[in-house]
Amino acid sequence: MNENNKNDVVIYRGFHNYFCVKNLSGGHNYKFKLEVESHNVSSENSVVGIATVSCTTKNDCPSITAFHHSAYQNLPLLFREFLDTRPHDINIYNELGESGLSKACAAGHNDMVLTLLQYGSDVNLPNMFTRITPLMTAAYHGHGDIIRILARNDADATLKDINSKTALHYAVDGSHNDAVKMLLEGNWGDVNSVDSKGWTPLMRAVLMFTNLDVIKTLISYGSDLSIKDKNGQDIWQLAHLSNNWKALKILPD
Repeated sequence: MNENNKNDVVIYRGFHNYFCVKNLSGGHNYKFKLEVESHNVSSENSVVGIATVSCTTKNDCPSITAFHHSAYQNLPLLFREFLDTRPHDINIYNELGESGLSKACAAGHNDMVLTLLQYGSDVNLPNMFTRITPLMTAAYHGHGDIIRILARNDADATLKDINSKTALHYAVDGSHNDAVKMLLEGNWGDVNSVDSKGWTPLMRAVLMFTNLDVIKTLISYGSDLSIKDKNGQDIWQLAHLSNNWKALKILPD
């Protein structure tokens, strides 16, 4: 309202002793005039009390940092507050180029992943800098349930990061045999896909000394042992160069 009361607007009239004013703009000063009328039982006259209240609304909606924190820590109330005030920012990046969905995938929060997808998170949105997708993140951390959720929501397993690595490469790098099996069984990964160095998932498994079950799984799913990397080295040469003698013992002759 102004001093002349020309802009007074009645926002509530009733008998409640509490009323919430919604949809106010952030960072603005508001004045509210309260009129309280009570009837005197011993008199026909009414007593009217008038007070003016000034307040300033907050200017800070939940920040991007708070949103990503809510996704990573599985804080539904904070997430809901962000969604209520910034629904179009569901795919917004943080300073590291990560999406909220990728953060939830890294932490392994199935419910948060489902909620983010329900409210419009891009299932294939890659990291702004590394091009790592949510599926790659889930695969690296070995979160099988989330891999399944993403795949069933049209996650593209053929996408590659800036080093040409796929989700299967990331499952291998994380040494998660269950994730490797899940991707291969669901046809969500190419066992012979090569990265920027020409390394197949099997080559990476040998070079990174992943558990031997990962190597056995890749071989059983048809990993091509004849492939050579960009330096012309095959799987046996890479095993020798890296001194991975345990891998050499289980590689076919």
